[in-house]
Amino acid sequence: MLAPFVALAVAQVASWLIIVVRAICLLLAVATSTACAVTRSGADQDLLSYVDTLRAIDSHAHPMLPVATGTQADSDYDALPLDALPPFEVPLGLRASSPAYRDAQRSLYGISDGDSGSSKANAFDQARAQLRRQRGDQFPVWVLDQLHIDVMLANRVAMGAGLAPPRFRWVAFADPLMLPLDTRGEAVRTPDTRILYPLEARLLRRYLRDLGVTHVPATLGRYQRDVVSATLERQHAAGAVAIKFEAAYLRALDFDVADSANAAAIYGRYAAAGVPTHAEYKVLEDYLGRCIARDAGRLGMAVQIHVHGGWPRGPRKCCSAPTRSMVACGRGGSRWRGSLHTTPAAD
Repeated sequence: MLAPFVALAVAQVASWLIIVVRAICLLLAVATSTACAVTRSGADQDLLSYVDTLRAIDSHAHPMLPVATGTQADSDYDALPLDALPPFEVPLGLRASSPAYRDAQRSLYGISDGDSGSSKANAFDQARAQLRRQRGDQFPVWVLDQLHIDVMLANRVAMGAGLAPPRFRWVAFADPLMLPLDTRGEAVRTPDTRILYPLEARLLRRYLRDLGVTHVPATLGRYQRDVVSATLERQHAAGAVAIKFEAAYLRALDFDVADSANAAAIYGRYAAAGVPTHAEYKVLEDYLGRCIARDAGRLGMAVQIHVHGGWPRGPRKCCSAPTRSMVACGRGGSRWRGSLHTTPAAD
């Protein structure tokens, strides 16, 4: 029972250890290069040289397509782009003013330390645009090389030119499949959900169009077969290695075990028209969430659940036993993996 979780934990810890050791060695390199009295031992140099040969796996990212200047911006980088939300404070390390961003810009694009204010912004934009023109579709791969990242798991609505395997692996979004009924009653709960639920509804319509389906089927059984399973199979055939739940932005992650007959009755009551109550919708979401995870496991796809502790707004029940048991529903394939991805709290 615990073997998949143990293997996952070991893999994630190993990946983070690589990053931590690299950071420590780089800090040591900076310290010793600026202090004349300090000499580096052969052991330190050997360690640094070895760490420089290691390449990381980025298990959660939203890379953007390298679109040409003047063309339409990429909008498939996230199912729930946070720039659509009302303004909110983000952790210091994620703010544009963070020194880490300045250091990254200087390293990647050669921005001079002497640049500041608008001149620095202009220099950054020009350098990035020039590199994008030079690299074309290979620009994202070039960025991975600079960061010593071997593989990036791309959480996106769809992939495209420049984000191809084996360096980029697709993680498709599963939340719209949990929301086949009218979500207006769910959307009115908070200022955030008023914006986010319509985005999920729009993505579900896109999934239906991709299948050639004009509306959700009349019964839950047909919806599971003709929409849920069909969508996951289409995404898997297109290269998806995992599915991603971003439900923590919409609801608490207490996915309880739901009775299938009750879920089917709720679905049938509102499939054609009407707005379910919050309690009714939770039963359906709980049931479909587990079915989606199980179907993903059948296809050998990983199940990833985005969790956070209070960011951007309010606490979530993120690591409850029902949540962990839902991830366990995905153990249908021998290549099953599951993980909980965290976002740092604002405070």
